[in-house]
Amino acid sequence: MEKLTLFIQPRHNYAVPNEDGHIHLSSPLMVAVARILSAKPGLDFAMEDENFGPEKTGEIDADIIGINLVGAPYIPKAISMIRDRVRSGAGVVLGGQIVNALSKEEFARLFSGIRDDVEVVNGNDDLVLEKTFWLQGPMSPKEMVSQVPVWEKINDAKMKKYLNREFSYYVSQGCTFNCKFCQAEKGKKEKYRDLNVVQEELEYLAGKAVSFGIEKLSFYMSNLDGFQTPEKLLEFAKIVESVKRKFGIKIEFRCLATLEFFLRAVKNHEGILPTLRNAGFTSVGFGIDGATPEVWRAIGKSHNIGDKDKEGLQKSIDAISICAENGITPEILMVFGHPTDTQESLETALDFVQDMANRYGAVPRPHVAKHIIPGADAWRAKENQDIVSQLIENPEYFQALDYAALASEISHPDAELRKWTNKYYQAMCAMSDRATKYVYPDTPLFREEMARDGTTVERVNQGRFDR
Repeated sequence: MEKLTLFIQPRHNYAVPNEDGHIHLSSPLMVAVARILSAKPGLDFAMEDENFGPEKTGEIDADIIGINLVGAPYIPKAISMIRDRVRSGAGVVLGGQIVNALSKEEFARLFSGIRDDVEVVNGNDDLVLEKTFWLQGPMSPKEMVSQVPVWEKINDAKMKKYLNREFSYYVSQGCTFNCKFCQAEKGKKEKYRDLNVVQEELEYLAGKAVSFGIEKLSFYMSNLDGFQTPEKLLEFAKIVESVKRKFGIKIEFRCLATLEFFLRAVKNHEGILPTLRNAGFTSVGFGIDGATPEVWRAIGKSHNIGDKDKEGLQKSIDAISICAENGITPEILMVFGHPTDTQESLETALDFVQDMANRYGAVPRPHVAKHIIPGADAWRAKENQDIVSQLIENPEYFQALDYAALASEISHPDAELRKWTNKYYQAMCAMSDRATKYVYPDTPLFREEMARDGTTVERVNQGRFDR
């Protein structure tokens, strides 16, 4: 008898126990399942998003359980699911970008010893997947597979809730830059999906939306640097336009971008911004991530510095102002609190963001740098292995690596840098149009602080979703 397979999107870390969590149609899990289906179309499986309804605590009724590990902060949640809810003898397949950033030894130390009666394997390893699911041949590349067969497993009530909210949509991956603190797929040229598959998927979603009476779809593109391949971006915009015409539906989308490739695209492709805006492009988030040339050089982000840019911020101002002039909302991604930041550089970052918000309506999206995190350069540095070991031995501390979390003794051992980082981060989060709600790290210092106030870190963080 074929084993029962269930793929799970874990509940949001900060969900209120008796309410819906953060309901959000996410591409990574869907694409991973679609690849498996490409090699075994007849696989009998079910999808479960634990953000629907109250928090679940019972045993998971499946023989093979695929868990989408959203990022480092979700490592504690995955461990608790395996420890408390997986039935004896079941197998767990852990996937997600963060898994690739862990060494085999780190993966084993975190997950293999949780239960003697449950095997946990790396779901990003194609050979492991072939063995686990008895695949009938090689899986198709992720750029070629369609998510539609996976979406068809989602009932209409849940799909309607998904499509009433902004969702993430996989368009491309890869970034030619190699910022040291970044844990994403970097240092390689952007690679687009097959755009015929993209059109098929968007038409499916638009058709479902229309059938539900939904008048507008909103999504943000997976592109790490949306203007790195402008020709492909314009092709994608044409597809969006054709879907809008075919289904009579409004579509809005946004993306991330580096200053360098955004300005280059605007210079070399006349009319690109009006074309995108007419297709439904509403916002671009620029990775500013600091405010001085010294900090940018230290984190591998020298491309933020203009050729004649003595102060370091003119290139940022140029990109932000061009966006605003073309009716596109600029968003400032300010990941700061880097090891080389100072009180002065952090204050400069705050002043800059406030100025851009006042002058151009830029939306602040602040986050705290977590430079010792799987995937970032510092994770493998010899001088940081004490902190890495502390995290592996105390996996609940991984929550403190959430970019929305305040700086902690884990992420920022230097007390002075920690103090100033939190001061300016909280000030930025207090701005009226900011797109980030800060959360508290689940570490000893903050546990003690919450206990003095008669509460807990978990309780205070409930309901604090980013956007």
